[in-house]
Amino acid sequence: MNITKKFTKKELLNLEYYESKSLVSVEETMYDQRRWHTIYTVVFKDNRDGKHYITSVERGSTEMQETEDAGYYDDEYDCVQVEHVDVTVKKWMPVTSDPKDQ
Repeated sequence: MNITKKFTKKELLNLEYYESKSLVSVEETMYDQRRWHTIYTVVFKDNRDGKHYITSVERGSTEMQETEDAGYYDDEYDCVQVEHVDVTVKKWMPVTSDPKDQ
């Protein structure tokens, strides 16, 4: 079961829009693109406990869709604690030469 920690809407908005001393953004990745909004996952560090957590944030895709609440509609959010782990990935890659020719 994932370890979670509760963060208030105000804390997450401060992470998104203002300089926060307690929460610091570490990495952002675009997660989903919708017609008017783009969804990002944000990994951030909580300087109070030294641990990292992940959340998602919604941003307007143009200046006409900018939103003040960044998609945070509730008062409190459970963010999952995460850690940076090296992962080996296997991928199918095109063959550049026939092994018989070598």
